[in-house]
Amino acid sequence: MSDEQEPGPGHNTAAASLRGFVARIESAEEDIADLNTVKSGVFREAKAAGFDVKALREVVKRRRQPATELAEHDAIVDLYQRALGGGAMAVAMRIGDASATATTTTFTEDSPPPRARARTRGNKSRYPAADPDNPAFDIDAKLRRGTKAGKE
Repeated sequence: MSDEQEPGPGHNTAAASLRGFVARIESAEEDIADLNTVKSGVFREAKAAGFDVKALREVVKRRRQPATELAEHDAIVDLYQRALGGGAMAVAMRIGDASATATTTTFTEDSPPPRARARTRGNKSRYPAADPDNPAFDIDAKLRRGTKAGKE
């Protein structure tokens, strides 16, 4: 006798349903591959027209993000740059953008850092507290240790 069992009456229905799901997933994957090919062609056209594709990808990525999330991220990046001794001005000067002096605000030691509003999930914050006055956010100590916050 065989150890295999005969499929039950619902087996054919379940198998047909499974085949249908697999076929739809495979069709969606083919559509995605076709759309990715089209997207690559658009990026090639933009590059041929003289646009910086890396910057273009960044613009597309940033446009997908909600405005509040984007502003929060920019505030944290700016805070980190200031903590490391360079703001937008220092970055512009490093890359040789002379026009940045007219459009960029200069920051001094007396300038208050941006206060990023931490997004919360329940009682837990996504960011430890983007506040340089908070001892948990001592970027100099993190840099000296070469570790992430709270991990030694």
